[in-house]
Amino acid sequence: MAKQLFIYLGPTAPAEVSWATTSATGKLRLGSSRLDQVPRSPGERLVVLVPGAEVLVTEVALPGGSKRLLRQSLPFLLEEDLAGEVEDLHFASGPGSSAGKAAVAAVDRARMTHWLTMLAEAGLHPTVLTPTTLAVPVSPGRWTLLLTEEGFLARLGDWRVFAGEIANLEHYLRAETSLAVEAEITTEVEVINCTDQDFALGLDWLQLAPPRPGQFLAVLAEGYGTRPYLNLRQGDFAGSARWRETFRRWRLPLIAAAALLLLLGVDASLDHMRLTSEANRLNQEISATFLQAFPGSHRVVKARAQMEQKLKELRGGNQQNLFFALYDKMAPLLAATGNPGLEFLRFNNSRLELDLNLASLEVLEKLKNDLTKAGIAAEIRTAENSGGKVRARLSLEIKK
Repeated sequence: MAKQLFIYLGPTAPAEVSWATTSATGKLRLGSSRLDQVPRSPGERLVVLVPGAEVLVTEVALPGGSKRLLRQSLPFLLEEDLAGEVEDLHFASGPGSSAGKAAVAAVDRARMTHWLTMLAEAGLHPTVLTPTTLAVPVSPGRWTLLLTEEGFLARLGDWRVFAGEIANLEHYLRAETSLAVEAEITTEVEVINCTDQDFALGLDWLQLAPPRPGQFLAVLAEGYGTRPYLNLRQGDFAGSARWRETFRRWRLPLIAAAALLLLLGVDASLDHMRLTSEANRLNQEISATFLQAFPGSHRVVKARAQMEQKLKELRGGNQQNLFFALYDKMAPLLAATGNPGLEFLRFNNSRLELDLNLASLEVLEKLKNDLTKAGIAAEIRTAENSGGKVRARLSLEIKK
């Protein structure tokens, strides 16, 4: 058995409402509280009962014998039974019968809006909204009369219901039972008194069973669902209560998860931006280094591939590009000068240019002589004293 929560929106709602819960084992628990303080439990089906006197319930013949056109036809089918303007009413339909009829209900649209707004403000979104008259227990072959602090509820069978003030009970029952006599329907009445008063009903022409006491919402909770019910949440007021209720329970975890995903996304985006910036910087440095090392190149597309190609050319035995042969001869002689302070190196068309910081002019002259002896044509392009050092540019080429 599914767990259910029943809430009655009486005249004191939302300041005080009556509620009843049924457990999976059928155990009933009753209480009253503010609407926003009604206890909830996971997986509960919320059924809200509204005053039966505010909802007209009746049966109509199905248009053309089909329920498909019923919703569009309801305002016209009920127009003679309605006190208000059709445009101001909300219509709902129930199940059809084998006799070609269907249960229908009419209620003021403003009242529907008021009830649903009140519930939403309390964080409640009912699966079912139905009048109290349709939760009155059905007694086979007899009327059931429920006496409450607000008035009475009466029911015969599934859809023959009415409600009102106890002062008008005799009038209602005389009209209904006279019709019942004509239709050869029993005039027996079961009375359930849900008040602390003893009423002198004055219904002597009826077959009244001895009144029995009952608790208002307990009686309705037990009577609900034993017969087909009619849900007023149709059409414009259908909503998606189940999904909203599920979202309400998971709202905080979902918000926390969304916040975490947002933080992770921001962190990942910042990492991506940082890595992209670093990659761009490295690519610029690689391109600058490549152009510096190979000044004959004017465009860098794929620095790595172009660098490998240039090095292959240098190692390929081309007599015009003897970088490594030149370097092998030059390197020991540079090292012999102590700390030559190599600032710049450029190789272009078999010629190597070096910018050096040397200890003195004598060291520069000795280096040039040693290079010449090693078979390298050495030319001093510039030489100047700076801060106790000699800055010089040498142009080297293997002698032909």
